[in-house]
Amino acid sequence: MDLGVRITYSCQTEVATTNNSHFMNPVPTRLIATDLEETAMNRPTYIYEDTPDEARRHPYYGQSVEVTPRVEIRQDVKHNLGRLIGVQTEVVQGNIYGGDIYQVQVYAFGSPSRSVDWGGLLDKETPPYKYLFPYTARDRAIFKGREAEIELVTRQIKEQRLVVVYGKAGVGKTSLLAAGVIPRLMEDGALVVKLQDYTQPLEQTIRDALVASPDQISISLPEGLPLPDVVHTVYAVTKRTLLLVLDQFEGLFTVYDKRRATTIESLAGALRTVDPESLRLILVIRSDAQDRLGSLHDRLPDLWSIPIAISPLSREQAQTAIEAPLAELGFPSGVSYVGDLVANRLVPDLDALTPNDPDRISPSHLQIVCYWLYQAACTRRPPLIDEELYLELKGPEGIMATYLDTTLKTRLSTQRRLAKH
Repeated sequence: MDLGVRITYSCQTEVATTNNSHFMNPVPTRLIATDLEETAMNRPTYIYEDTPDEARRHPYYGQSVEVTPRVEIRQDVKHNLGRLIGVQTEVVQGNIYGGDIYQVQVYAFGSPSRSVDWGGLLDKETPPYKYLFPYTARDRAIFKGREAEIELVTRQIKEQRLVVVYGKAGVGKTSLLAAGVIPRLMEDGALVVKLQDYTQPLEQTIRDALVASPDQISISLPEGLPLPDVVHTVYAVTKRTLLLVLDQFEGLFTVYDKRRATTIESLAGALRTVDPESLRLILVIRSDAQDRLGSLHDRLPDLWSIPIAISPLSREQAQTAIEAPLAELGFPSGVSYVGDLVANRLVPDLDALTPNDPDRISPSHLQIVCYWLYQAACTRRPPLIDEELYLELKGPEGIMATYLDTTLKTRLSTQRRLAKH
C-alpha cells in the first residue's frame, strides 16, 4: 500500500499529500500554516504561556497554497511509534490560509527519520529569541538547552503508552513539547494531535481537527464516533501511531463534572481497547494541580508510573539556550555576544532574578531579556551585545523592570478605555 501524508499544525484545517488505494487519485492540497521551505508565510497566531491578556495576539492571515506532491515510498520500518513513510512535496504555488492554531494542532511529517532540515523550515522572520511568543514545531532549530528533557520524554513515550509531564507555571512545558518532543516524534513517523480545550468531548475535538477539510485529508470520521473508533480509523488510513498531547491538562478540572467524567472514560476506554501501536498519550499539567490526578488513578492506573518533572533551566542549559541559536543559524542580523558576557554576566544576573531558586533560570525571564538585548543590538553598528549595551539597558534587572512597567501601563490604559465605554 502506497501512502504519504504530510500534515501541519492548525485548529481548523490540515494538510495532506496522499496516494494510496483509499483515495481515487493523488490530490493537490491547500497548505495551512505550512512547514514547507521557501514559503512566504504571514505571522501565525500566537498565544502566550502564563502572560498577561494584553500580550496576546490573534492576527489572521488568508490565502491558499496549492501543493503538487511527489511521493517517495521507503520500505516500511517497524518502530514503537508505527511505520516510517517517506514523502516529499516539491511545488508550492499560490497563497496561504490560516486561523487559530493554538487550541488544537495536528502535526505529522513524512520525511525520512532524522533528516529534516529544521533550519530551512524556520520562519525567516523569526528572531533567535521568542520573547512571549510560544515555540512551535517550526522553531525546532532555535529551541536549545532542553536536549536532556527531550530525550527523556521521547524515550518514555516510546516505552509506555501514557506519560505525565509536570512542572510549575511558566517553566516551559508547552514549548518543550511543541518545539522539542513533537518534532522528534514527527521525525519518527507519529501523527500528533495536541490540544488544550476540554470544554467539548475529546473525540469530537480530535475529529473536527482531522476532518475540517476533506479535500486535504481524506479520513472519514462520522459524528459521534467514540475515541477508540477514531484511533482505529486514523491508524487504518495512515498506518501511524496517533499521539495525543493533552496540554494544560489542569483545564479538565475546570469543566463541569459530567464532561470531565466523559473525557476520562474516553481516555480509559481507548487505552484499554486500542492496540499500543495505535495510540500513545502525554498529559501535561502544572505541578500545583498534579494532586488532582489522584482522583483519576482508578480509571488511568498507569498515570503515575514514571512521571517526568520539568524544572527551570540550569545555568549550563541557559547558556546553551542563549548562545546556540545565534551560533548555529547565523542570523542575517549578525548579532553576537562579545567575549564571556553570557557566562560571566548574563547567566548569573538571570539567576539572581529568582533568589528563592538558586542556580535555576526562568525560561520566561531568559526570553524577555535576551529578546530585548537582541533587538537593541540590531540597531547598532556593529550589532554587538557587549558590556556597553548591557549596562545601558541595566542588565536583566533593568530590562525586567522596564517590561513590567510597560505591561502595567498597557493594562491600566486598556482598563481606562474599557471604563470609558
